[in-house]
Amino acid sequence: MKNVFIINSHTTFLSALGTIRYLKLKEETVLLLYMRNYSNSVIKHEFKVVDISDFIESFDSLYKSKIYRYISIKKIDLFIDSLIGEPFNLFCPHLLHQVWQVIYTNKLCQQMSYIQEGGIPYKEYYITNPSLRTRIRLYVSNVLYRMTNRIWHGGWYTYGTMKKQKDLHSYAIDDIFYRYLPSKNHRIMWPKINMNNVIADGSTVFVFDGFVKNGLCEEDIYINNSKRLVSTHHGIKNYIKFHPVQSDSQKQTICDFILKESIDFHILPDDVPFELILSSSNHLKVVGFGSSLLYYAYNLGHDVVCEDDWLLESSLFSNYYKRTGLLRFCDYIKLK
Repeated sequence: MKNVFIINSHTTFLSALGTIRYLKLKEETVLLLYMRNYSNSVIKHEFKVVDISDFIESFDSLYKSKIYRYISIKKIDLFIDSLIGEPFNLFCPHLLHQVWQVIYTNKLCQQMSYIQEGGIPYKEYYITNPSLRTRIRLYVSNVLYRMTNRIWHGGWYTYGTMKKQKDLHSYAIDDIFYRYLPSKNHRIMWPKINMNNVIADGSTVFVFDGFVKNGLCEEDIYINNSKRLVSTHHGIKNYIKFHPVQSDSQKQTICDFILKESIDFHILPDDVPFELILSSSNHLKVVGFGSSLLYYAYNLGHDVVCEDDWLLESSLFSNYYKRTGLLRFCDYIKLK
């Protein structure tokens, strides 16, 4: 029996390693499927890796037409049969992705378990107790209109779609992330390595976000509050963790302000997973506006300052909270 892990980020990579260790899976049974051209040069392992980035990206929306859906599902099934070729258990972050749905419904897949990808619980992402209206809408959309049980519209979890299994399991570093999922949750530990040459224990780390690029906050509001964040919370030794989608101009504006204020700082490299820094370091002060990294930091015993309320002046940011049912950091820590 193979154990197949979908890896699309540093977080899922670390969660996969934690799950493999927790379940004591044998090396020869593990297959890591890399997506989004994922790479990791920090942690070495002996597990088999297949990069399926190009294959996944070759598919357009499987919802667009019956013939395209039929051809695409057949291609994915042939790919899975050729790559795995035996019964397997699937581990992935959620079942919103159409291709992941096809992998789950492939005849060789025995069951699917959730592994942690983010740090923030989003209540609205889990359709666990749909109203009659929602059930009718999903039935019309998924059964009558598309006439297939291989893919479906829904959320990270959608009631009535995971018919292969009686029990549902999830693996995360705490019991809160999957609190809205009807699963038996298992607490795992991320791996640790020596980080002395990357960041000093006791440092202050400012974590910035991709809110502007992702349409979740106006740029002027985000920049002004980023400057305020640094001015208010900087320490003796400071590090900056930028988000990959932040523009160069936005990064430069923040750095110019820090230099102007004569605050000592270093920019953390993008090729070192910050999640790994958190799991391998001690007594960091992590400051930001609501990134998943703040939630990870809190779970791993660091001092966290979250000023997400500063961004509530943004209508985009306020609507983001309401739309997703996001559990704010101030509410999150009350559950610990």
